[in-house]
Amino acid sequence: MRRYLLCLFLFLSSKIIWSQSANDWLQLSNTNHKLLNELMWDAINDLRIQKGITPLEKNNHLVQLNKIYHSELEFKRFIEPQSIERSIKRSVYNKAFKIGFTAGIIDVACSENYAINFDEKKEFFYDFNNKETELNLFYGPIKKSERKNAQITPIPHHTYQSFVNNVLQNLSAQQKKVLLNPVFKWGEAQFQWNYKSLHKNKTIPTIKLIFLVASYQTALVR
Repeated sequence: MRRYLLCLFLFLSSKIIWSQSANDWLQLSNTNHKLLNELMWDAINDLRIQKGITPLEKNNHLVQLNKIYHSELEFKRFIEPQSIERSIKRSVYNKAFKIGFTAGIIDVACSENYAINFDEKKEFFYDFNNKETELNLFYGPIKKSERKNAQITPIPHHTYQSFVNNVLQNLSAQQKKVLLNPVFKWGEAQFQWNYKSLHKNKTIPTIKLIFLVASYQTALVR
C-alpha cells in the first residue's frame, strides 16, 4: 500500500508539468517527443489507477531498450503490430542482458496511428505548392481538374493530447491487457515519426509507438 501511494504521488506530481502543454499542436518541424511520450505514459497510468493498479515507474534500461528498437525498426511499418511485438519479444531478453537489465519479465505493445486528425471517409490530396499547412494535405478531389469548384479544406493537426487519446482508443484489448497488467512495475513509451509516410500524395503521415513494460520474475508468484 505504501508503494502504491508513493508511486501515485510521484505520478501526479509529474503529470501537472506535462499537462500544461498537452493542448499545443502536434507538428512535424518541432515535435516535442518528450511531451508525447509522457502523455502516453500518463494515460496508461491513469487507467491503472482507475482500476486500483499501482502506476508504472520509470526505468532507464527500458528507455535504452526502446531507443534500440526504434533505431532498428526506423523504416519498418507497424501496420501489423502483433508481428512487430513478436519480433521484439524474440530478442528483447538478449538485448536487455547486454545493457545490464536483469528484469525477469518484459512485454511490449506497438502501434502506428495517423499523425493528423484525419477522417478516413473523406477524399484527400497532397499539394506541395500550397503552404497553408505544414504537411500540405487537404480534403478535396484527388484529381486536380476537379478542384476548381470543390470545397478545399486543410486536414487539421492533432493536439498532443488528442493524438494520445486516439492512440489509446486504437489499442487492442490484448495490448491494454499487457499495459494494465498489475504484474508490471516499470514502463516506457516512446513515439517516432514514420518518415516514409511523409510528403506523399496518397499517404497520411503516421507516428509509431513502442511501449515496453517489465518487472521482476518473482512478481509472477506474489
